[in-house]
Amino acid sequence: MYLKKIETQGFKSFANRAVLEFTPGIMGIVGPNGSGKSNIADAVRWVLGEQSARQLRGSNMQDVIFAGTESRRPMSYAFVSLTIDNSDRSLSVDTDEVTVSRQVFRSGESEYRLNGNVCRLKDIYETFYDSGIGKEGYSIIGQGQIDTVLSNKPEERRLMFDEAAGIVKYRKRRDITLKKLESEQASRERVEDILGELEKQVGPLEKQSEKARQYLKLRDELKEYEVGAFALESDELESKLNEVRTNLETVNADLERASAEEEHLRDQYDALNTENEERDTRLAARQAQMADMRVANENREGRISLLTEQIRSAQANRDLIEERARDYDAAVTRIEKEREGFYTQKNAVDEELDRIDDKISALEEETEALEEEEKDLTFRLEKGNSTIMASLDRKAQITASLAALDAREEQTNERLAALTQEKEAADIQIRELQSDHDAQQETLKLLDEEIAGLSRKLEEDQDGERNLRIVRAEREEEKQRLERELGILRARRENLSNLIERYDGYGGSVKAIMEKKDRFPGICGVVADLITTDKKYETAIETVLGGRIQNIVTETEDAAKSLINYLKTNRLGRATFLPLDAVRGDRGFARPEALGEPGAIGTAASLVSTDGRYVGIVGFLLGQTLVADNMDHALAIARKYSYRLSIVTLEGEYLTPGGVMSGGAYKNNSNLLGRRRELDACEAEEKRKQARLVTIRTELKESAEKLEGMSSRIAETDLRLRRSSLQAAALRAQWEGKKKDLEQLRTRLASLTEEEEKRGRELEDIRTQRESVNQNVSDLDTDSESIRAQMTDLAVRLDKVKEQFREKSAALETLRVEFSNVSQKGDFLLQNVKRCNEEIARTRREKADLLQGNISVETVTREREEEIRQLRLDIETAEAELKRLEQLQREEEALKEERREEQHNYFEAKEAVTQRISLLDREQYRLQTQEQRLEEQIEKQAEYLWTEYEMTPSQARAIRNPEIKNPAEVRRFIAQRKKAIKELGPVYVESIEKYKEVSERYEFLKGQQEDLIKAEKELQDMIRELEKGMREQFREQFALIRQEFSRVFSDLFAGGKGDLILEDPDDVLSSGVIINAQPPGKKLQNMMQLSGGEKALTAIALLFAIQNLKPSPFCLLDEIEAALDEPNVKRFADYLYRLRGSTQFLIITHRRGTMEMADKLYGITMQEKGVSVLVSVNLTDPASREILDEAE
Repeated sequence: MYLKKIETQGFKSFANRAVLEFTPGIMGIVGPNGSGKSNIADAVRWVLGEQSARQLRGSNMQDVIFAGTESRRPMSYAFVSLTIDNSDRSLSVDTDEVTVSRQVFRSGESEYRLNGNVCRLKDIYETFYDSGIGKEGYSIIGQGQIDTVLSNKPEERRLMFDEAAGIVKYRKRRDITLKKLESEQASRERVEDILGELEKQVGPLEKQSEKARQYLKLRDELKEYEVGAFALESDELESKLNEVRTNLETVNADLERASAEEEHLRDQYDALNTENEERDTRLAARQAQMADMRVANENREGRISLLTEQIRSAQANRDLIEERARDYDAAVTRIEKEREGFYTQKNAVDEELDRIDDKISALEEETEALEEEEKDLTFRLEKGNSTIMASLDRKAQITASLAALDAREEQTNERLAALTQEKEAADIQIRELQSDHDAQQETLKLLDEEIAGLSRKLEEDQDGERNLRIVRAEREEEKQRLERELGILRARRENLSNLIERYDGYGGSVKAIMEKKDRFPGICGVVADLITTDKKYETAIETVLGGRIQNIVTETEDAAKSLINYLKTNRLGRATFLPLDAVRGDRGFARPEALGEPGAIGTAASLVSTDGRYVGIVGFLLGQTLVADNMDHALAIARKYSYRLSIVTLEGEYLTPGGVMSGGAYKNNSNLLGRRRELDACEAEEKRKQARLVTIRTELKESAEKLEGMSSRIAETDLRLRRSSLQAAALRAQWEGKKKDLEQLRTRLASLTEEEEKRGRELEDIRTQRESVNQNVSDLDTDSESIRAQMTDLAVRLDKVKEQFREKSAALETLRVEFSNVSQKGDFLLQNVKRCNEEIARTRREKADLLQGNISVETVTREREEEIRQLRLDIETAEAELKRLEQLQREEEALKEERREEQHNYFEAKEAVTQRISLLDREQYRLQTQEQRLEEQIEKQAEYLWTEYEMTPSQARAIRNPEIKNPAEVRRFIAQRKKAIKELGPVYVESIEKYKEVSERYEFLKGQQEDLIKAEKELQDMIRELEKGMREQFREQFALIRQEFSRVFSDLFAGGKGDLILEDPDDVLSSGVIINAQPPGKKLQNMMQLSGGEKALTAIALLFAIQNLKPSPFCLLDEIEAALDEPNVKRFADYLYRLRGSTQFLIITHRRGTMEMADKLYGITMQEKGVSVLVSVNLTDPASREILDEAE
C-alpha cells in the first residue's frame, strides 16, 4: 500500500487543478521560499480530517480556499483528494484503490467522500484505523514536531510521546470522565443541599399530616355519632313526656302513706340501735385484751428456747478455747527461730553487694573515659573525610563547569546569529497582523452596537411579557378564588332558602302550620319573618323575643282559634298566636326619660322595621324593653330606675324588672331573625362576584392574545440577537487570536532583543570564569594531600581505643549481672523476715481474742438460767386470767345474739319504707320538671346541630346510622372523640397534601442521590482502570521507543549513543522526558547542550524511531532537515534511502543532498504571483540526471 496520487484545486495557492502522482520510493517536492510547497503537506493534513485552522497556518477554515490575486478572483471552494493503492487489501475496503476527498465552501458547508460516496469524518477515521495514516500519526512530520523535540521544557515533549505510545485517546477519555465526575459531584452536592432542606421539613410535616389525618378521622366519627345521638334522643324525648304525666298523680298518694309509716319505725329502731352499740364496744375491748395476752405468752416461750440454746453452746466452746491457746504458743516459738536464720543470711548478702558495687564504679569511670576519646577521634576522622569528599566534589564541579563553559560559548555564538534572523521575521509579521487587527476591530464595534440595540429591545419585550404573565397569573388566581367563593355562596344561598322554606329551627307545631299555611286563611306569618333589623341589633332583639320570635301573627282571633283547634285535633303540640285585631302595643315606653341615659340606644321596637299593620305587634313584643350598648351602662340604668325596666345589651345580656339578670355566651343561635337578611346579602354578593368574574375572563382572553403577539416578537428578536452574537463571537475570536498573536510577537521581539544583549554579556563572563576555575583546581589538590596524612594517624589511634573499650565493657557487664543476682537474693530474704513478723503478730492477736471469750462464758450462763425461771412464772399467771375472760365473752355473745334478731326485723321494715319514700320523692321531682326540660333539650339539640353542622333535626334523622342505638355508649364515644380532638391541639389540615408532595420529592431526590453516588464510584473505577492501562501501555511503548531511538541515533550519527529518560519514573503519566545524546567523540549529555545541527539531527532520529515503531505506508517530511549542515544532510539522505524499501517517502525540501536521493522531483513555482504550479522530473532516468547535473 502506498500513496498514489494527490489532487487539489482551490486549496490555498493552488488555484488551478494540480495532480501529483507518486510511485513507491522517495518523492521530492522542491521550490523556492514562498512558492507554496508546504501547502502540499497542509493539503494532506486537511483531507485526512484536520479541524484546527492554526495547524493549517490559518485563522479559520475559510482561509484554506484560494483568496484570489490582483489578476484572479477568489474561488468559492477548496478541494483535495488522496488516492491510495490498496491492491494488497491493507485497508478494509474491497477495491484496488481508495480515494478520500474533502471539499469546503465559503458558505461554511463541507463534505467528505470515500471512493466518491459522501461519508462522515468518522468513516474516514475508521477506514485508516491502525494503518498509520492520519492526522494524529507520524505519516506527516513537519517542522512543528522538530520544534517540539527541541523544546527546553521536557514536559512540552510529553504530548509527542503520549501520541507515540497511543495513550492520547485514553487521556482524552480520562479527561472527559473527570469532567463527568466533577459534574456528577456538583449534581450530588446540589441534590444533598436540597435533601438537607427537605429532611428538615419531612419530619415535622409527617407529624403534622398524621395529626391532621387523625383529626379528620375523629371529626367524621364525631359528626356521625353526634348526629345519630341527637336524632335518637329526640325520638326518646317525645315518648317520655307522655309517660310522666300519667304517673305523677299515683306517686303523690303513695308518698303520703309511706311518710307516716316511716316515722313510727324510726322511733323503735333508735332505741334498739343504742343498746347494740354499747354491747359491741365491750366485746371488742375484751377480745383485744385476750389477744394481747396470748401474744405475750408466745413471746415468753420463744425467749426460753433461745436462752436454753445459748447456755448449751457456751459450755461446749470452753474446752475448745483452751486447746487452741496451746497451739498458738507453739506456732510463735517456731516462727521466731525461722526469722533469726533469715537475719543472719541477709547480713552476708549486704557485705557481698558492697564489694561488687565498688568494682563496678571503678570500671564505669575507665569506660566513660575511653568512650569520650573514641567519639573525639571518630568526629575528627569524619570531618577529614567530609573535607576530602567536598574537595573532590568541588573539583568535579569545576571540571564540569569548564566543559559547560566551552559548550555555552559555542551555543551563544550560534544563538546570536539565529536571533538576528528571528527579529527580522518577527518585525514583518507584526506589521501584517496589525493591519488585519485594526480592520476587524472596526467591524466588531459595529456588531456590538447592533447587539446592544437588540439586547435592549429583547429585554424590554421580555419585561413586558413577564409583567403580562404576572398580571395573568394574578387574574387567573382571582378567577379561581371567585369561582370557589361563588360555589360557597351558591351553597349558602340554597341552604338558607331551604331553611326558610322548610322553617327549620322552629317548633314542631309552628312548622306544621307554616308548611301548610296556604290551607289556612288569615295567617300573616311568624314574627321572625315580619320584622327586620340591623345585624348589630339582631342578638339583642332575639334575646328580648326569646321563644316569642316563633309566635304566629294572624289577621283575626277566629283565625287563631281555628289553628289552635287544628293543633289539638291532630295532637301537633302547642303554639302562640298574635291576632292583629286583639293585640295592642301602641302605648309609649313607660319611662321615656331613660332613653337619654348614657349608653341607652333606644327601645327595642324602635330598632326594628316592619310593615305598618304590624306596628302594634312590634310594640307589644318590644315596646317596653330598652336596648343599651353594654352591661355596665345597662346596670347603671337599672339601678337608677330601681330595677323596674327591662333592659337588653347588644351582646344579649338581659335585665328584667326585679333585678333578675341573664347572660353568658350563646352556645348556638339559630339566627331566625337574620336568615332573610343573610339570604339577601348572599344574593347581592353573588351578583357582584359574578360580574367581576365576567370582567376577569374578558381580561384573560385579551391578555392571551397580547401574550401570543409578544412571544412572536421576542422569538424574532432573540433569533436576530443570537445570529449577531454568533457572528460577533466568531469575529471576536479571530480578533482576539490576532491580538494575542500580536502580543506574542511583540513580546517575542522584545525577548529576542533582550536575549541578544544577554548573550553578549555571557561571552565576557565565560572567559572570566574560565581563568578563575583553573586556579581553584590547583589549590584543591594541595589541601587534599595534607588532610589525608593527618587522617592516617587518627585511624591507628581510634582502633586501639576501641579495643580497650570492648574489654572494659565486657568486664563491667559481668559485674552488673553478678550484682543483680545477689541483690535479688537479699530482697527475697527481706520478704521472708517480713512474712515471719506478720505471722507472729497475727498468732498472738488470735490467742488473746480466744482467751477473752472464755472468761465471759460462766457469767452469761448464770444470767440466762435466772431469766428462764422468771418467764415460766409469768406464763402461768397469764393463762389463768385468759380463762376468766373467755367465760365473760361467751355470756355477752349469747345476749347479743338475742338482740340481733329483734334489730334485724326492725331494720328490714324501716329500710323498705325509706326506700319507697325516696323513690317516690325522686319520681315526683323528676315528673314535675321533666316536661319543661324535655322541651329545652329539643330546642338545644336543634341549635347545636345547626351551629356545628348546619343541619336541621329532620336532616339528622334522615342521615343517621341505624346501628347507633345505645345513647349511653354514644355519649361515651362522643366524649372520647372530643377529648382526643382537644388533645391533638392546633391542626394544619393542608399538611397532608404538603407532606405527600415533600415526601415524594424527597424520595425522588434520595434515589437521585444514590444513583449519583453509584455513578461517581463507577466513574472513579473507570478513571483508575484508564490510568492503570495508560501506565502499562506507556511504560511498554516508551521502552520500545527508547530502544529504537538508540538504534536510529547510531545509524544517523554513524556511531554514538542516544537515550531517553523520564524525569519522574514514579509518575509516568505526568513526567517530562529528557533526551540525552552522545555524538561520536563526545560525552553523553543533555540534547540541549549540543550544537544546532546536532540537536536537529537528534530530533529527526527520535521522530524516525517513533515512525519506525508505528510505520505508515507513506511518510510526508516537510523540511525537517533544514537546520542540518551538509554532512548531516548526507547522513539523513542515506538513512532515507535505506528505508525506501519499506516506506514511501514524500519530502518537501530545498537541500541538495536530499534532492539527489529522490527518485522523482516535483518542482513548485509561481509563474504567476500568488498561484502555485507543478513541474516534475524523474531522476531514475539517466538522461534526466545528466540534465540536472548540467543545470547545477
